[in-house]
Amino acid sequence: MPALVRRDPPALAANRLLVNFHGSTVPKGIHRTWPHVMTMEGVHGGEKRTLTTAHVTTLPFTRNVIGSMDYTPMAFHRPSRPTSDAHELGLAVTYESGLQNLAGTVESYQARPEAERFLEQVPTAWDETRLLSGRPADHVVLARRSGDRWFVGAGVSGAARTLDVPLSMLHGRWLVEVVRDGPSGLVRESHVIDGPRDRLSVAVPAEGGYAAIACRWHARITTCDR
Repeated sequence: MPALVRRDPPALAANRLLVNFHGSTVPKGIHRTWPHVMTMEGVHGGEKRTLTTAHVTTLPFTRNVIGSMDYTPMAFHRPSRPTSDAHELGLAVTYESGLQNLAGTVESYQARPEAERFLEQVPTAWDETRLLSGRPADHVVLARRSGDRWFVGAGVSGAARTLDVPLSMLHGRWLVEVVRDGPSGLVRESHVIDGPRDRLSVAVPAEGGYAAIACRWHARITTCDR
């Protein structure tokens, strides 16, 4: 395998192999010729001990704009992680990677059942992306659609605050399930959004964030899970 990677992507395509160029430079259009190249690193990722939330909330506006980014999120067990649990969970949506390389331990996921539940719902590809709010090194709230559901990832750098964002892409009535930081771990809460003029307001702690799923509301719906 290493010899094939060093030689060229065509050899990998001939063997029907998907590629993650971890440890590489930034992408420069290789995906247009070789779509089996799923993602590339080229970023100071989750294993760095000097990470800050300012860096984490800048990447959606810089490195990730030019192509899939193998940041390796969801490493809840890393003691040097600057993000809260809900902020880290939101990175599964905030960051786009053709192969999302979740870098946590089984035990760290089992200790966070709401994170497990959310990650089981996150799709492998997106149909549409919208920035709901953001400023590099300050905060980001990003929504991505897969089929008839929307997923939202949010995170802040610095002080606690309330993230209040418009949901103009939602027409009609929608159920929005939010996973946020609670006093003793991740908690889930439900909101009913009524039309594109309605807004979603979530209070987040310092360096915090949230992850959410939105699905069409009807009288019998209790969850967006599938």
